[in-house]
Amino acid sequence: MEERFQDMKLREDGFLEIELKSADDFDDYIYQKMQKDNGCLPCVRDHHNTKKLYYDTKGYVSLCTYMHSHIFEAQESCEFLIYVLESMLSVNTSKPVMMNIEYMYMHHEGGLLRFLVLPLCVDKWAFQKAESVAFLGQLMEAMRLQEGYEAFGYLAYMQKYEEMTLPMVLQGLHDLHEHGKKKPTLFQRLLHLEKEEAPYVPKDIPFPKAYPQLQIREPSEEYRTQTAIYGETMVLCADEQSFFVQGEQRYQVKSECYRIGRTKDNELCIDSVYISSHHACFYKNTMELEDLSSSNGTFVNGVRIHKQVLQDGDQVTFAQDSFQFIKR
Repeated sequence: MEERFQDMKLREDGFLEIELKSADDFDDYIYQKMQKDNGCLPCVRDHHNTKKLYYDTKGYVSLCTYMHSHIFEAQESCEFLIYVLESMLSVNTSKPVMMNIEYMYMHHEGGLLRFLVLPLCVDKWAFQKAESVAFLGQLMEAMRLQEGYEAFGYLAYMQKYEEMTLPMVLQGLHDLHEHGKKKPTLFQRLLHLEKEEAPYVPKDIPFPKAYPQLQIREPSEEYRTQTAIYGETMVLCADEQSFFVQGEQRYQVKSECYRIGRTKDNELCIDSVYISSHHACFYKNTMELEDLSSSNGTFVNGVRIHKQVLQDGDQVTFAQDSFQFIKR
């Protein structure tokens, strides 16, 4: 897919700028799907030059950088490869991911993975054999092992397998990992003391490079005026009740400044490594949700926001945890 690029460079403000050879290659349907998928690196299209795309890499390190800096212990290499492939395939199933570990990104807080997705008219992106073989080779070259070379050998074998696909590689890694796990004792099985396996969390992630803050598009004066008017109207309706709903759980907004985050001093506490200590704040009077410079972002209806007035029925996502906003 790189043959569709005219130019590709990392700007001084932390945005990866890609210029397409032709604006006709752009696929708006895939672009809209990207905005709703937290596994995609945030992307903005230049309205003045429709061949240019800007990807926000601030707060992230490349998968290549992490793998070169980390030494994998026994079993960890297999768990890590499963983690990467599962994350990538969940995105690549419906959108074309650039299969290059230099352009796959990991957040330094918890290792949330984001992928460079290209909104291009590309056929059968999920079944590109040559790209898949090259991708496995990149993983093998970058991985530093302390012990446990089984996963490494398996990747080398699958590179030469004629009918290899990445889902097939993932299944084989799962089988390899299951075979290598310590079996529970008879006593543990009888008393059902087997421990549930915790999800893989990367360790020792390098701190990302600091970039100056830049807002690509300033909100228009019309938008600010509409927001102010809407906020004033909401003050008159302050007796209305608001909720954040997740499945069967309803969290009522009772305070004027309703804080959302990982620590227990928040009104809505979300126990997840992907959630920042103080992730976001909802202001009851104005119905505005503000992201508090969180690491993994706050999204409304799939679009990352800094501050936005919420409407009844909006889908709100804090990093990977989604809620529906209800106003009564």
